[in-house]
Amino acid sequence: GYWAWDPVENASFLPWLTATAALHSALLVERKGVLKGWTITLVQASFLLTILGTFMTRSGVFNSVHSFTQSAIGPTLLAFLAGALLFSVALLALRVDRLAGEATLLGARSRDGMFLLNNLLLVLFTFTVLLGTVFPLVVEAVRGVQMSVGRPYFDRMAAPLGVALLLLMGVGPALPWGTATAGQLRRALLPPLAGALASTALGYALGVRNGWTLVTLAFGGYTAQVTLRELWLPLRRRMSRGGEGLARALVETQRHSRRRTGAYVVHAGVVLIVIAIAVSSTMGYDAEVRLRAGESAEIGPYRLTFLGADEVREPHRTSLVARVEVAREGRPVAVLGPRMNHYDTQREPIGTPAVRTGFGHDLYLSILNVDPATQTLGLHALVNPMVGWIWIATGIMAFGGVLALLPVRRRGAAAVPAGAPATAQPEAP
Repeated sequence: GYWAWDPVENASFLPWLTATAALHSALLVERKGVLKGWTITLVQASFLLTILGTFMTRSGVFNSVHSFTQSAIGPTLLAFLAGALLFSVALLALRVDRLAGEATLLGARSRDGMFLLNNLLLVLFTFTVLLGTVFPLVVEAVRGVQMSVGRPYFDRMAAPLGVALLLLMGVGPALPWGTATAGQLRRALLPPLAGALASTALGYALGVRNGWTLVTLAFGGYTAQVTLRELWLPLRRRMSRGGEGLARALVETQRHSRRRTGAYVVHAGVVLIVIAIAVSSTMGYDAEVRLRAGESAEIGPYRLTFLGADEVREPHRTSLVARVEVAREGRPVAVLGPRMNHYDTQREPIGTPAVRTGFGHDLYLSILNVDPATQTLGLHALVNPMVGWIWIATGIMAFGGVLALLPVRRRGAAAVPAGAPATAQPEAP
């Protein structure tokens, strides 16, 4: 898998949510001078959650496969977190009167209102994940009772919030900054329904039957059409008004609105990653089988044949390697070797799965148990669709972020002859 709602995984997710909210809120500060105190609060929360994540990773208090061993730095980090929290609250209380808004937010029928709603959902998402992560620790500290908050809680709470955020990524950019009239709402919000219908129909034709997945595909198609339209609109304007070719229009658009383009590229990556997560988590195949040498089992589109097991000795470990032939449509495509590793310093063996990554899906083979003497194998096999697209989407998001951060080149000041008085040159728009 790629995400298990592990405490350390959540620790990296929490400040990402609040920082994303702060970025969107900062746009309202920049354009209209509103939500200044709210934006500062989100920035402070991002910093505090980063320190909390460091404490979760380094203290050993949280049970996680990703955390470091317990060390004496935990109390120090906790004390620093408490001090930073008190300082942040005091600073905000003392200076909040200087952060009064220069205007008022418009209603829900504007991009302003959608930005605020986007912020509130991101903060709610943050609180939901934070509560599920730290609640067991608080209960144990207060009542001495050990409990756990498992994946069902996170999945049940995260799915509605994530799908709602996906829709807002389409509705918000489609609306104008000012209050929209009824006609403007129809012209802005109705055309992207074509993308929603197309993506839903395509998913249904490919076998998607899960309700949440179909809703995700619909909202993803809606947002994808809005995002592509916003990326294409400045190019079309330059090509129609200035007579520029596509290449020239693309270059000039990047020169003058690189941050806007980068933001929508990130949106495109988010749409893809949410759809890939929804499809991979609901449309996969999962089976546990027990095979003897020469026996086969069907899992999704594959036929798995156990060829045998070998013991491999290395200086630092002894491994039991199972050789499994993978065939599709009657033709062998690979021989995978999941293994079970025995280390001298570990009492329990550690498994290493074998993975075959494809354009449409990934095949995972993991050993449950293996006996070289009797040549028997207990195998856990999974076929997860669209997992590779999660990594592609991550690259798209990173590219958009880098694009938005690149400085915009402006036309330099005209050369001034030696001895001539210097005059201020206007900045390029």
